[in-house]
Amino acid sequence: MPPPTITSVHLIGSIPLANTSEVLRTVSSTLPNRLRRIPDGETGERHYFTRWQAPKIGQWPVLVNSLCRGLMGLETELPSFTEDEKGRVLGEMEEKLETGYDDVALESWEVFKQLKAEGVIGRDVRFLVALPTPLTVTALHCRREFQVGFERVYEGALLRALRRVMDVVPAGELAVQWDCPFEMGIIEGVESKGRDVGKWWEEGTVDGVVERLKGLCEAVEEGVEVGVHLCYGDMQGKHFVEPKDTGAMVDVATRFLEHCRGSIDYIHLPVPRDRKDDRYFEPLKGLLPYVQDGHELCLGLVHLEDLEGTKERIQAAGKVVPAFSISSECGLGRKSREQGLNILEIASLVSGNDSKG
Repeated sequence: MPPPTITSVHLIGSIPLANTSEVLRTVSSTLPNRLRRIPDGETGERHYFTRWQAPKIGQWPVLVNSLCRGLMGLETELPSFTEDEKGRVLGEMEEKLETGYDDVALESWEVFKQLKAEGVIGRDVRFLVALPTPLTVTALHCRREFQVGFERVYEGALLRALRRVMDVVPAGELAVQWDCPFEMGIIEGVESKGRDVGKWWEEGTVDGVVERLKGLCEAVEEGVEVGVHLCYGDMQGKHFVEPKDTGAMVDVATRFLEHCRGSIDYIHLPVPRDRKDDRYFEPLKGLLPYVQDGHELCLGLVHLEDLEGTKERIQAAGKVVPAFSISSECGLGRKSREQGLNILEIASLVSGNDSKG
């Protein structure tokens, strides 16, 4: 069997470097001609996924769950509220909430644009804006009684931010990625102390996830590349649950691809460090029709200080899918600078000089 083709290297979002300029310069030099899109690295306060949203959401502390209340220095016991207060809080939040994702994206876009003009970034490389789904932000930050209303309000604020980005960045130079850790967490039945992470919608669990992803992907305007990162978390370097195989992710992916095939360009799935077995990759057969139709499958199989293991995982995946892009399992923001650079170097070594940019 011939070795699989590594089509490109994908960078999920956060990269543990000092600032946007260093991220863009470093990845462009480490991975020449191998990147189709580059994120700004989510440096500074954004390195820990959505935690930087807590002060913004915490303007309305009554709706914050006990875990996030503790992180914010509040009493972890949830306060009582009336229905009138609930309506007032959600109404005020709808009027005033600004996520800030547009501000940081447009600031980074100016750096990206300048480096592309200088030739540091390849001409055809897109600027990647990674956003958490409203479902994920709701599960991470919001108490049960407010989740239905909060998700609606937060989605409105996030899509306004996205609209502002799309109004500035040319469609042909932009990629948008939806980060989905709690979609997979809810599907897998994960529990989280201090959070209410079970589904809050009436339809089936997967149906609710798929319907939400469909709406988010369709909110991205034509010509902008769209990706979905199906994530199993990275808290203290561990998943919230170990996937038994790629089956649950493939089920979700095939269902939303079938509904919005033209709205999604790539899908990212993680591959645990210890999974080099055929069983893990076998369900990927379900994605072959979509890969053959031009959708990019990105496998998060590049692991820290594990060059040989990365090669073995590539070979194992190649038994099922003949061509795919590669990446880490998750964003690198929680790793040290040295660890992040090691993962980038391994990605460079296994992707080869003939990879397409």
